[in-house]
Amino acid sequence: MIGLFQRLCLGVVRQPLSMEFGLDAALFGHLGGVYFNAYMLMQVPTGMLADSWGSRKTILTGASLMVTGTVLFAAAQGIVQLFLGRILCGAGAAMLYIPIMKVLSYWYTEREYGPVTGLITFLGYIGGMLAQAPLAYLTELTSWRNIFGAIAGMAAFFLFCNKRWLLARPEDGGIKPLDGTDCRFEICDLNSGRLLREFLQLLRRARSWPPAMVSLGVFGAFNALSGVWGASYISEVYQKSSMEASGIMSAAIIGMCAGSLMITGLSERMGRRKPLMIVSCIVLCLCWLILMFNNSGHMPEYLLKLLLFVLGFCSSILVLAVVSMKEMHPVVFSGMAISIYNVACFAGAALASPVIGQIIKAMDYQSDMAATYKAVFAFCLGLAVLALAGSLLILETGCRNIGDQLEAERGKAPVRETDFLK
Repeated sequence: MIGLFQRLCLGVVRQPLSMEFGLDAALFGHLGGVYFNAYMLMQVPTGMLADSWGSRKTILTGASLMVTGTVLFAAAQGIVQLFLGRILCGAGAAMLYIPIMKVLSYWYTEREYGPVTGLITFLGYIGGMLAQAPLAYLTELTSWRNIFGAIAGMAAFFLFCNKRWLLARPEDGGIKPLDGTDCRFEICDLNSGRLLREFLQLLRRARSWPPAMVSLGVFGAFNALSGVWGASYISEVYQKSSMEASGIMSAAIIGMCAGSLMITGLSERMGRRKPLMIVSCIVLCLCWLILMFNNSGHMPEYLLKLLLFVLGFCSSILVLAVVSMKEMHPVVFSGMAISIYNVACFAGAALASPVIGQIIKAMDYQSDMAATYKAVFAFCLGLAVLALAGSLLILETGCRNIGDQLEAERGKAPVRETDFLK
């Protein structure tokens, strides 16, 4: 929740940050992008650490970095400290999601894994909702520094809780390994040489790239809207206050939360991943096309909220994409497989925010705001089209872990199932 709050909070506090530190649109876009650059660059090392060093140590290290970065951001006296704080927050948050996904795989069966991943995403985006209207309201009551100082205190508290009580596997708590989970696979000795060889093998597999295309396109566009530029668009085009604009923007986050709970369950009932991703990507393309032609704010507010909700709901196919990525690769290397997905995901975010900032800076924004936002949404539509192409190419897993089976058929299976479940 704190990680998602950090990810999506910047657009809401744009005005006080820009005034205090003299940030223009391009520099603010880069401030939004550095979080995702740090997150993206840490993905492959995090995947390797989760697969070899262990999920628990990786989570605790990442949480420590996030606490440090939040404190530095809250206390920043110059642009350098501001950027460094965001970089540490991004690097720390990057070390949480992948090991969490591995922890889930040891506690839940492969048929439970999709829905529980959706639940985790839902809970995370509660933090994203708090980063919209509630954050705007608190910013009017107190300073942004006090808010981020309180977030740092909360992060430190949960770091302590994880250090005290987190169990990465049932065996760590003296519990028998659970049937139908990834506990049924042996743990391999993963030294640095083998990790690198297997990571390169993951990159060579054609099935790795379509989920990455989906994640880059969907998340790049969604984050640019919900995390950085959406509140500014609504505030300027619809003449709303920061708090009112954030409230409207919350519809996209609510849609993401609802979709995270519902789409994974629907996918399990269908026993399919691919059809839902294709349909959702088509709807996303239509949503961005409508926003392109609503660049002057002709759409009534209630319809705008509905459109943003649908956009967020369909963007929740990110959950299906990451679960598919895990299911189509060997279990023992699931951390590195998910890291490829996440690199693409946050490459999209790191790309979209600065590009949109440059579009706004390059065009005659003050005299032709409508043309500027039309260009912004056209760029987001292009990302959605990329995601649609990925969804058409993605491998159908049938909601099962088929990675080890695929490798066994090629005679290169890295692990085998242990005897206690046979």
